[in-house]
Amino acid sequence: GCCGATGRTVEQNSLMMPWSVAKGVASTALCIVAAREKLCFDSKVTAIWPEFARRGNRKGKGDTTIAEALGYRGGMPEHPPLAAQALVAMRGGWEAHWKMGLDWIQDYEPEWLPGSRAS
Repeated sequence: GCCGATGRTVEQNSLMMPWSVAKGVASTALCIVAAREKLCFDSKVTAIWPEFARRGNRKGKGDTTIAEALGYRGGMPEHPPLAAQALVAMRGGWEAHWKMGLDWIQDYEPEWLPGSRAS
C-alpha cells in the first residue's frame, strides 16, 4: 500500500498512527484485572492514580470512577494537540511522550461534572 497522500510505498519500518487501538487493549486488560477481583469499576480513579486529580477537583474530578473514565463520562473530552505530541515524541522518545500525556490528564480540569454526560 501507500503512505497517505505522499504515495510512498509502505515498508517494514514505515511509521503508522494507530490512533485508538490502545483503548480496546487497555479496556480488555482492565476487564481481566476486574474479573480477578483486583479492580472495581466503581472505585475512584484516584484510588489507583492519586495524581489524577492534581487539578480540577473543584469540579469533582477526584470523584471520577474508573467506569466513568472508561466510558468517556469523566468530563475530559480533549487531548494534547497532535503536533505537540509529535514534537515531544520525536525529541524525547516514548518516555517524554508518556510523561506529557500523564501531565496533561493530571492537569486537565473537567469541562463538566464527571458522570453527568458523555463526551
